[in-house]
Amino acid sequence: MDDCIAEELEVKLARVRAYMRERGLDALILRRFDNFAWITAGGDNRCAGATDVGVASVLVTPDDQWVLTSSVEGRR
Repeated sequence: MDDCIAEELEVKLARVRAYMRERGLDALILRRFDNFAWITAGGDNRCAGATDVGVASVLVTPDDQWVLTSSVEGRR
């Protein structure tokens, strides 16, 4: 991974975790196209359809983060 992208992701995850702490959240899921693209530094979770949430989500906890999707969409 490019060092600039890695640094961008680190900064964004720190911002999300600060937001979570301020609001007493144990986890946060980002599903909307714009939120997914922001937290992944340009990732695209869109699929055909009239919705503003994609086929993948990012789950952020205080200690880790994951991309969640169905097994059908996993290869994408």
